[in-house]
Amino acid sequence: MVSRRADHARIVGLILLALAALGALGWYVARNLERGEERVWVGYHGEAETDAYLAASRLLNRLGRETHPVRGLPLAKTLGKEDALILPNRRLRLTPGQVEDLEDWVEGGGLLVAEGTFPESADSDREDDPLFTAFGARLVRNELEAPEIREGESAKEFDKRLKAFEEEHGVVHLELNGVTSKVDLGAYDRIESAKEGAILGSDGRLFFDKVGDGAVFFFTSLDALDNDEIVRYDHADFLASLVSKRPPGAKAWIVYQEEPPSLMAWLRANAWTVLLALGLLILLGLWRALRRIGPRLPDPALDRRSLLEHLAAAGRFQWSVREGEALLAASQAALKERLWRAHPAIAALPPEALVAALAERAGLPETRVFKALRYGRHADARDFTEAIETLELLRSLP
Repeated sequence: MVSRRADHARIVGLILLALAALGALGWYVARNLERGEERVWVGYHGEAETDAYLAASRLLNRLGRETHPVRGLPLAKTLGKEDALILPNRRLRLTPGQVEDLEDWVEGGGLLVAEGTFPESADSDREDDPLFTAFGARLVRNELEAPEIREGESAKEFDKRLKAFEEEHGVVHLELNGVTSKVDLGAYDRIESAKEGAILGSDGRLFFDKVGDGAVFFFTSLDALDNDEIVRYDHADFLASLVSKRPPGAKAWIVYQEEPPSLMAWLRANAWTVLLALGLLILLGLWRALRRIGPRLPDPALDRRSLLEHLAAAGRFQWSVREGEALLAASQAALKERLWRAHPAIAALPPEALVAALAERAGLPETRVFKALRYGRHADARDFTEAIETLELLRSLP
């Protein structure tokens, strides 16, 4: 009893000691921990999470320009005659058909604003951007070496020096439609063109050309229009000036993510007659099906089949599984039992007389009756089936 009390007291003491230690730790943390708040960037939410140019769209809308952010290049037939199409994030090569459609749309009065894709080598004749090529422009790499990190230089210091370098070589003062803007167009690329009448500005970072009733603006980079960059320098004024000469009712389209056109969109634009014919065919099929809707007709009554047909089928089955002898013996025994009950005088006749009497009574050849009564095995399936049918006929005689 004393031992149990001692153990209990020891446990209570340990618990109190642990609580005291936790209390001391809490007091120390409370006295030495400094509380503070810090803003942490967690990224965009909502539409801005997927649309990197949402701020640009909202800006143009507030300026009175109806703007549509779209995913995937809109078909030229969707664009209005005097609309503006902005391609700020080009990563996919356009197909020849898409380029041809855009050329026709621009010639009809549209405004195309686009950045280049991947820069090409200035010494190479290879052209990787069908859109730039179609309008006589080419994006090439500048002969400009980016700074490298120095020995002992921290990452923060290098990042600051790199940004200063890129600002020095990439930020230009651009006059566009009567508005002068300070814009970052990138430091490492330039546009080349030998097209007569085209204008190259800002050390090759801008290409402008009048095409028919429309116009084309090509830039080395349009990163200045994304959600992070549009608040820097005069990027907002730059965007507004791009479409400032468009008529009041013209719309602006900003492709925030490239993707190939869907099959349905292509069919609507290029094969609407096929879709119309398919729709009419479906309607015709539905009309024909609706004419048949109503109460279900009863299944036609099946003709009663002869018992002999069932016996013949059973005989063929028994023969196929090599169990015909058992069926034949059972049929012969059933006939004899029937004769002893219904015609004992005939059943008592000798075998030869019995065959003759049954053949005469049934109107069958004696040979057929003899085979059915006397044979215990048949080598042919047809003979076996005939014997089963004969025995059933004899058993059903009155």
